[in-house]
Amino acid sequence: MRAAPQGVFEKLQFAIESARADGPAAEGRAWATLATAHTATGNALKAKEALAQAEARVHAAGLATDAAGKKEWLRLRGWIADSRGRIEAAGGSLGPAVDFLAEAAHLAAECGDRELRAGALLALAASNAQLGKVLDAAMQAEESEDLYVETGSHSGDIAARALADRLAAMILESDDLSGAADEDLDLERKEGKDPLRLGRRLRATAACFLATGDDEGFEDAYALLDEAGAAFRLAESRAGEASAIRSQGHCLGALGESGEATDAFLEAAAIYAEIDAMLPHARTMLEAGQAAREADDLRRAGECFEVAQRVFRDHEATFEEGYATEATGDLRLDQGKKKEARAMYEKALALYANSPGDIDDQRAGCLLSLGTVCRELEDFQEAEKRLREARAIYETAGEAEMLKECDEELRKAGKGRKGSE
Repeated sequence: MRAAPQGVFEKLQFAIESARADGPAAEGRAWATLATAHTATGNALKAKEALAQAEARVHAAGLATDAAGKKEWLRLRGWIADSRGRIEAAGGSLGPAVDFLAEAAHLAAECGDRELRAGALLALAASNAQLGKVLDAAMQAEESEDLYVETGSHSGDIAARALADRLAAMILESDDLSGAADEDLDLERKEGKDPLRLGRRLRATAACFLATGDDEGFEDAYALLDEAGAAFRLAESRAGEASAIRSQGHCLGALGESGEATDAFLEAAAIYAEIDAMLPHARTMLEAGQAAREADDLRRAGECFEVAQRVFRDHEATFEEGYATEATGDLRLDQGKKKEARAMYEKALALYANSPGDIDDQRAGCLLSLGTVCRELEDFQEAEKRLREARAIYETAGEAEMLKECDEELRKAGKGRKGSE
């Protein structure tokens, strides 16, 4: 059983008590949220107990006669279906899980809860993928990403994009799936009835070409994304348009067109800012900075990194702020500003220390960079300390090449220390 972060269940229990004053629909949603949290930590018994409490509020919530009350009743039913689906999926019952999650997505659409629909679609995509319904899952993941962007989710869009990319790789590896995906796209183009769906189908197909990792695939993906962008503009989906342009930036970067990639990322970032999707905006600004650095446009790279850091800080995205700060450290090294680079690496490590999840690999890279710059600044004691910390992480992970790099830097630091004594 996975442990929950400290205090999570206490907060959820407090939320239930607070929700009672807002009526049975609000209280039921709070119970359903608790059930989902228990499911995520593997406690099926407590999840079912909490879900039973949520279901006990459905009848009372359904007695509401006004439009707002009916909407909340639909939302409660959606939350319960979503929680049921996750419980079934966690227990390996994928068929019932798909049914419940599809119901949750439908109810979420009826009540206008885009965040609930986004989460249900992402869970539905994961279950469908396990059942072999990969093409359906790919479209559900694509829609989930757009919805998460539009609702300002902290990291849901990242999870949805990651799943969509994994599904694209599965399609690419199967001749049958690739053929079926092409047929679906041709049909979507011929019907021309739903430009939003066409845009997502084009984007999913482009992801397959991106997964090839070769220039021809990147060029094909770029053309498909151009078509996807036009479809999203027709559908007035700004999130979809931004995603297509952002992916074009990745194509251009992979093709070595770093300047053009920077422009594409900045165009996508501007759209994200227009729709107030500030975390995707910051992530795309970070990508623009990295592309600008590749193009040796260090001034523009610095401006992009600065914006990304500020937005991540404002939204308390600690890990991502650390990542942008580390990137700024790399940029300072490019500019020959070693003391400023050191300060950036130290700040990034402090941010990583306050970040949740397993980020040892990221910490190790930052420690290695910090150790190297400390050696170059002739602070050999600090260099050896940081390099040994990095080495310990790489040794645990079994990364032989990085161990060699750490050992080489430690050798240089040791030699420098002896020379200064």
